[in-house]
Amino acid sequence: MDIIVEGNIGVGKTTYLRMMQEYTDEDIDVNVEPLAIWNKLNLLESFYADPKRWAYTFQSIAFATRFSVAAQPRKNINGVRILERSVFADNKCFASSQYEMGNMNDLEWHGYSIWYNIMTEKFPDVLGYNKIIYLRATPEACMRRINARNRNAEGGIELSYLRMLHNKYEKWLMSPEMADRVHIIDVEKDWDSEDSYRESIYADIRKVIADIRGTG
Repeated sequence: MDIIVEGNIGVGKTTYLRMMQEYTDEDIDVNVEPLAIWNKLNLLESFYADPKRWAYTFQSIAFATRFSVAAQPRKNINGVRILERSVFADNKCFASSQYEMGNMNDLEWHGYSIWYNIMTEKFPDVLGYNKIIYLRATPEACMRRINARNRNAEGGIELSYLRMLHNKYEKWLMSPEMADRVHIIDVEKDWDSEDSYRESIYADIRKVIADIRGTG
C-alpha cells in the first residue's frame, strides 16, 4: 500500500519523512523526491533562474523521474511505501502554475498534458495510492522555512508563487471528492517548536498507517 506525502515548497516534507523513518517499522519504505538526479543535471537551479526557458524541461524530467520512483519494486509487497510528492501534484499544482504564469506556452502545456494523461490512464497500478497526507501550512510559514534552509537553487522563489501553489493544493486536496483519500496535518508550527508537538506528529503517523492497514 502506498502513501503520498504532499505539500507546498518549504512545508517540511523532508522533516516529516525523516520522522516517518524514525517510526521503527520494517514494513515502511520511504522514497524521497529524486533530487539527486535533478541536482546532477542542475535542473532546479536552471529552472528557478530562468523558468520561461526551463519550465517544460523541468516538468518533463520531474514526471519521468517520479514515475521511475513509483515503478520501483516494493521492498516488501505487504508493507507500506511512502512517496514524496506525486505526478498528480506536478500536473495539478506545479505544471499548471507554470502554464498560467506564461512559462510554458500552449504547445508545451498541451504536449505535456497529452503524455501525462496517457501515462496516468495506462499505468494506474504504478501511480495509484491508498492515501495522501497533506502537510498544510500558510505560504508565509513556507517562505520562512525556505529562507531558513537557504538552498542555492531556491533563491528565486517568491511568496506570490508559494501563494499560487497553496491555492492549487487547497483546491485539489481540500475538495469534497478527495475527502476520503486525504489526511490533513496542520504543520504551521515549526517541527522543533515543542516536544509535545513532535509527539503528536508521531502519534498521527502511527494512526494513519494503522488505519490504512486496517482497511487494506
